[in-house]
Amino acid sequence: DLVSRALAETAGRFERVLPPMSIRGRNRIPLVRGLGSSAAAAVGGVALAVAALGLGLDPTTVLEIAAGIEGHPDNAAAAVFGGFTMVVDERVVARFDPDPELRPALFVPADITISTEDARRALPRTVPREDAVANAGHAALTAVALLHEPGLLPVAMRDRLHEDVRLGLVPEVREVYDRVRGAGLAVCVSGSGPTLLVFERHDAVTPEAGDGWRIVRVPVRPSG
Repeated sequence: DLVSRALAETAGRFERVLPPMSIRGRNRIPLVRGLGSSAAAAVGGVALAVAALGLGLDPTTVLEIAAGIEGHPDNAAAAVFGGFTMVVDERVVARFDPDPELRPALFVPADITISTEDARRALPRTVPREDAVANAGHAALTAVALLHEPGLLPVAMRDRLHEDVRLGLVPEVREVYDRVRGAGLAVCVSGSGPTLLVFERHDAVTPEAGDGWRIVRVPVRPSG
């Protein structure tokens, strides 16, 4: 259990002993769906240890401990800092509040899962230079769109490095992905998938996902 592990590891790092406690939690983040549930659990465990031991750690230290446990600093950074974070060399180099007009929606399949390890193994070890260049440009444009121009997201969020491969593992998800993009909405694979992150618009109709899916409309949280 990542929460218990994070509690123990945080206490051990500062040579402290946790008081006797009983933990009961309710996880609202679907597991094995590319939604960062592991990172949230690790950050939650560190936060519990900080509160129980009165450590008073700064967010950067919380991130360092949680990322070391979970293994993905980009996921843990969002859980610690909230908003839109940029992680370079395993540290947060910038944090922004996205455009308030963003309308994120998660298309979550009920019976389809993809492990992060399997999704990574499917990726090619080398990519064409032109694809890498295209992705770098689109990544920069995506940052601008998230912060200032949400209308640019359908153009900005076009990937040439990993989405086709990962969607090929789950044809049912590919079908929904194509339907959403065909409606003019920005969509991407969330993490390693199979959840899709969609940005809805007032001037476009969001397609129905169909049986076996649920759409979860979530706000952008300014705090972790």
